[in-house]
Amino acid sequence: MTSTDFQKAVWSHVRQIPPGKVTTYGNIAEALGKPGAAQAVGEAVKSVHPMCLGGASLG
Repeated sequence: MTSTDFQKAVWSHVRQIPPGKVTTYGNIAEALGKPGAAQAVGEAVKSVHPMCLGGASLG
């Protein structure tokens, strides 16, 4: 899988969200310095299997 720097940043951020913590794509976009990129965050999240976000290397 070829991934962009933005996707890698999203995946890294998502992996840091503690279990049970709720957030939004908009909050993640803001945390990454891209406040208008909520939809892009959603696309990055849906592009990878949830088990991969649990610590597997993505790249």
